[in-house]
Amino acid sequence: MMSNFEEYIEAFHRALCEINLDNLAKISSLLISKRDKRNSILIAGNGGSASAAEHLATDLMFGTKIEVGSFRTHCLSSSVSSITASGNDLNFESIFSRQISHLGKLGDLLIVISASGNSSNLIYAVKEAKKIGMETLGILGFDGGSLLSLVDYAIHIKTEIGAYGISEDLHSIVNHMLVNDIKNKLAQ
Repeated sequence: MMSNFEEYIEAFHRALCEINLDNLAKISSLLISKRDKRNSILIAGNGGSASAAEHLATDLMFGTKIEVGSFRTHCLSSSVSSITASGNDLNFESIFSRQISHLGKLGDLLIVISASGNSSNLIYAVKEAKKIGMETLGILGFDGGSLLSLVDYAIHIKTEIGAYGISEDLHSIVNHMLVNDIKNKLAQ
């Protein structure tokens, strides 16, 4: 009988082996193209995915080691005053879409990070981004949820529904894999 630790490691390993590396390479190139065109990359998530969104925004901006012409990132999950103003004035579903309507421009990229893929505020955010002409990328877990068919691009790490820890762990690994690939591509 496996321990809880062994079960976690086994489930983690299964999901890790399912990451589509060719897709990651395409997403890396997409991110580089946004940088080259001086487009902004807006990133959002809830709970643990909010932390992942902030981490990704910081890693793209500074972790790629680009001193001139770095990535223009903004983590929508980090603006407590914007989030609480929108939540109070309108509703919780608008906390990201309202920011996008003010910050987003044609050609920018919205990245949403979600284990379930079903967060209504992220769904609203993607819809708002598409109205503006932004491209959208979902970094998703579980079965991908509603966001999987809504975003333009997806990094879908299939996990069991409810496996938040494994999804969030693998989203962090994807972040580091992308940043490492970008850093190496731009160093050539």
